[in-house]
Amino acid sequence: MTIAELKAELKPILKNSGFIMNKKACLILSNLGFQIEYGRKHYFLIYQGKKRAYRFPVSVTCSDKRGGLNMVSVIARTIKAQEGDLRT
Repeated sequence: MTIAELKAELKPILKNSGFIMNKKACLILSNLGFQIEYGRKHYFLIYQGKKRAYRFPVSVTCSDKRGGLNMVSVIARTIKAQEGDLRT
């Protein structure tokens, strides 16, 4: 899987102004290699890379409509910078 494919899979889940965690979103995220921790104000998406685990806090209710898309970019940029391209 490439970074572009990862972004394409994450965008439909995180693009909404409120990050809604339902069974479908959990299944897609787990298939992409993310674990989900639940908090009061944030969810934590944990991605286990080759070198280390990456923990991304995602707000339960985003402050603006671009918040989810910005989070997709942060996740993709961080993983690409640390891990390189994701080939499975």
